[in-house]
Amino acid sequence: MRFFLPLLLVQTLFLAACASSSLTSETPAKIYSYQCESGEVVEASYPSTESAIIEYKGKQHYMNISVAASGSRYVNDDLVWWTKGQGKGAAGTLFLHQKSQTGDLLETCRVE
Repeated sequence: MRFFLPLLLVQTLFLAACASSSLTSETPAKIYSYQCESGEVVEASYPSTESAIIEYKGKQHYMNISVAASGSRYVNDDLVWWTKGQGKGAAGTLFLHQKSQTGDLLETCRVE
């Protein structure tokens, strides 16, 4: 019994250290700059696999991932941001959001 108590204490401290280090070692999400056909720029970052933050016309929009047949589709109450590919040449398309469907096209963009 005396052997298991110190082992349990060491294991508990090790797990606590691992949990706290993972919370503090988050790296900031990379920002991608999408040049749009209209001349506008959409700045996008992806803090997790489930979310995106885009800046469009000086306003930030926090978005959550949604179902997509291809690519990645992020939505909020106002906009839909649909991306395909990664890095240089990746495409991003911005739409108005409607409750049951994708709304009007706002921008067609590419990472340069």
